[in-house]
Amino acid sequence: MARLFIGADVDATTLRVVCLEQTRQGERLRAVARREVDGADAAAAELAALVPDWDAASARIASAVTSSQLFARLLDLPFADRRKIRAVAPLTLAEALPGDLDGYLTAELPPLAQITGGVRCVALALPEAEVSAFIAAFDRQHLPVRSVDVFPFAALTGLAAPGADGILVLVREQGYAILRFVHGLPQEHLLIPFSPALTDEALATAIAGAVRSLPGVWPPAADGLLLAGPGITPSLQRALVAQLPMATVPEVFFDGARLAAEYLPALALARRAALPDQQAGCNLRQGRLAYRGSLAPFRRSLIASAVLLTLALAATLTGSYLNYSGKAAQYDRLQQELQAIYKQSFPGAPAVADVPLYLKRQLQALRAEGRLLGSTPQRPLLVLDALSRAIATLPAVAVTEWDFDLDGVQVAGEAAAFDAVDQFAARLEAETLFAEAQIAEAKTALDGSRVNYRISLRFAVSEEKP
Repeated sequence: MARLFIGADVDATTLRVVCLEQTRQGERLRAVARREVDGADAAAAELAALVPDWDAASARIASAVTSSQLFARLLDLPFADRRKIRAVAPLTLAEALPGDLDGYLTAELPPLAQITGGVRCVALALPEAEVSAFIAAFDRQHLPVRSVDVFPFAALTGLAAPGADGILVLVREQGYAILRFVHGLPQEHLLIPFSPALTDEALATAIAGAVRSLPGVWPPAADGLLLAGPGITPSLQRALVAQLPMATVPEVFFDGARLAAEYLPALALARRAALPDQQAGCNLRQGRLAYRGSLAPFRRSLIASAVLLTLALAATLTGSYLNYSGKAAQYDRLQQELQAIYKQSFPGAPAVADVPLYLKRQLQALRAEGRLLGSTPQRPLLVLDALSRAIATLPAVAVTEWDFDLDGVQVAGEAAAFDAVDQFAARLEAETLFAEAQIAEAKTALDGSRVNYRISLRFAVSEEKP
């Protein structure tokens, strides 16, 4: 069964949504949408309307916030344990930033092991109130938004190839970000606002200068300078390629056409929804903001329903117990009556705990004895008579064993030659008592003087079993 994942990219005026379908054959872009909105509440309402239209009620949804008060620092730590990093990062951030972190959420991106030992990771801090208000807009619509990341780092997931090195240029409405990634994880980064009045050529010049200022290998490897975001218009892309020839927009196709760069952050979020948190960025849904499930808004009514259900179950169990007690008393009385009838019918018989079972076994024993004494349609004497007629004129054949049951007879013995065995089997099959005579085994004895045989005989009319 295909699994669905939705990425919702929300900015001040626009909602961009990408729906991915993952099957055994791989990833398929299922739907793309763009809506004009006014804030997170309007975006959540539009997304809530899209989900049923796409038949995606079971989809996992990921989104990301954009904050002008985002603080990000690159930390070098001597250990790689994620729990230790989570404990140390807020303290290290507090030392590196002006003021304290009261009212801020902190998060850490996956660490990158260093050749010299230890790890390097990006630690983030942003106002908790902004994240809480963003999440609340989706929770009010009962949308299963399980992951909330932060731009620009959220855009890297799914756009950079696993283990690749390069640079991501993310251009949004209010500014642009440049991320250098190593093994798919962000390292150095720049967050730069710009004026909407800036021309594409001037903006491309500024971006190219910022890209070249980043540390690391230059120029990046082929396809190592990625462009994405709603600000990557065709004219800006041409201006950037003129100054950064290796720059390219990742190729993703939908309905036979190449997906525009403005949808790539939403695509990255959809791919991020399919990954566990330890493999993909950070998840700001933590602590009191953690995802509680799509039924969380109905908690009080569910608790009331559970109480009523418990009371109903208790009443049902009480009634069942009282009914069981009455049935048990009736059973005991019937057992006593049955024991009394048994003793009257069979004076001197041994005392038994289960009278019906004892009588059934006794009846089976009598029937077995009757079959041995000749009470069945295939009487043993008739079988012996048929064997005697068949062997009367075959002195070279001897019967040493025969096994009788309701369905047939197994005959075994010795013969002077294989032909004698064949003749014996043919004569037995000619008897009206048998429907079939089959030589199950015929082989020469070890000394070569005789042939040991076994013949299976099936009765012409099977006895009805009791």
